[in-house]
Amino acid sequence: MAKIMIGEDAGKQLLKIPLSNNTISRRIDDISEDINNHLINSLRDKEFGIQLDEATDSHKDANLICYVKYVNENQLIEDLLFCKEIEGCTSGKEVFDIVNNFMAENDINWEDCVGVCTDGGRSMSGHYQGLQSRIREKPQTLFGHTVLYTEKHWQQQSSVQS
Repeated sequence: MAKIMIGEDAGKQLLKIPLSNNTISRRIDDISEDINNHLINSLRDKEFGIQLDEATDSHKDANLICYVKYVNENQLIEDLLFCKEIEGCTSGKEVFDIVNNFMAENDINWEDCVGVCTDGGRSMSGHYQGLQSRIREKPQTLFGHTVLYTEKHWQQQSSVQS
């Protein structure tokens, strides 16, 4: 098609560009990793809050979705921190281990986490064995059963206080 539209020489040049599924997949993975690294670097040494939610996909696999909210250069940032499959049961220990391992692997300090919000599900809210009990062992972290406020709500609160 390129030969017909833009000429024989251009068509030959386009054939030299490797666009296999592996190349495209690798480029998407590279872009994804770069975005993730940028988010992690932006998050380090800043106070932040996380919102955790369990979700089930169309294959009936349980996933843990973690959103993060923090302030960067006087701007409130809300982003998807990770989405990880919950292997085995969806116990509070399993959920905590996923979050704790992510924090450790990415050198994110629990001391900077000022709040954790969940939907209040059983594995999330258990006082003795759930996620809540494990998070309360971490310094300075508050636990709540509400969603993190939207940026609009934060702006409204700021203007009311001013």
